[in-house]
Amino acid sequence: RALGLADSLAAALKSGDKLPQIVQSNVVFPTDKNGGLTPSLAALNKAYQDYGVKDYAIVERNGIKVGIFGLMGEDAASKAPMSEVEFGDPIENARRVVKILKQQEKADLIICLSHTGTWEEQAKSEDEVLAQKVPEIDIIISGHTHTVLPEPLLIGRTIIGSAGDSCRYLGIIEVSQEPGFGWKLNDYRLRQINDSLPDDPHILRIIQEYKNLVQQKYFNQFNMSFDEVLAVSPFNFRTVKDISDNHNEDPLGNLISDAYIYAVKEAEGENYQPVDVAIVPVGTIRGSFFQGNITAADAFNVSSLGIGADGVPGYPLISVYLTGKELKTVCEVDASVSPMMKDAQLFISGMNYTFNPNRLIFNKVTDAYMQRPDG
Repeated sequence: RALGLADSLAAALKSGDKLPQIVQSNVVFPTDKNGGLTPSLAALNKAYQDYGVKDYAIVERNGIKVGIFGLMGEDAASKAPMSEVEFGDPIENARRVVKILKQQEKADLIICLSHTGTWEEQAKSEDEVLAQKVPEIDIIISGHTHTVLPEPLLIGRTIIGSAGDSCRYLGIIEVSQEPGFGWKLNDYRLRQINDSLPDDPHILRIIQEYKNLVQQKYFNQFNMSFDEVLAVSPFNFRTVKDISDNHNEDPLGNLISDAYIYAVKEAEGENYQPVDVAIVPVGTIRGSFFQGNITAADAFNVSSLGIGADGVPGYPLISVYLTGKELKTVCEVDASVSPMMKDAQLFISGMNYTFNPNRLIFNKVTDAYMQRPDG
């Protein structure tokens, strides 16, 4: 993944386009026992330097000096175990950068772009903890947990806003400076991004350029088009958040696992070796389907993570042989671990199981059996 990000940054530089400033204050490049970097980390480190990734950026507007820094949270970092880089303590690094912004840069307003997140339980809500422990931060724009906050969280004088994910909302925060107090919240609102918003010709042109690029680089190799309608759904599938937050069977998870079996059958043709069971981890489901047309782009978004050995986006399918006992253990992972760690939830095609949630961990499954499509 380090090399993939390095290539992305290099490609951005090569494009010649006007590039956004990237701020990331707590990334660490771990060295080996000889004090050196692995080739992929060395490439990423160089890409960071070439691109100009910084801890923070200063923006001046109407005589106001705004300091903006980026931060990766602990839960978010744990979701990227293969990233190769490490992330320093977010609180310590936030304090370090805020001190620089206050004392050296003389920033009037400090904004944290946080990939840290908020949770219902305040004691575990990382951005709320951040606001408590680093009260000099004026505004935290919260990410990672995809939380939709209709009203801002106010921790002391720190304002926390979060506009969900997937460009569903435009978050608007208006503040004013009050002598002796600091920054006062005047307005906070989430405006739904839909057809009621007028199109911006410049943004539309950029979107069309990217659609054309995706068409050439990706969909052409499958003889498909970006907006090609593949199917029509008479109902809304559950959202990714609902799927992740609830430990249940799910139509989309089961559809994808059935599709895995179908894909192998299509690829192998006459040499098809029947697949008995297909497994989809919840974390690989990155989008959902809604009532109406399902396009090729929609289908890609649902399973868009990863890259194969052929360099084509999307995780490759991997086939393994498991014993009956091992398959039962797969069911136990879903039954026992998912209630404690929702990322462990699995959707399984070709296999059914029942479990007793009151039994001991890894001893909850009471019945597990395979079942062919014909029943």
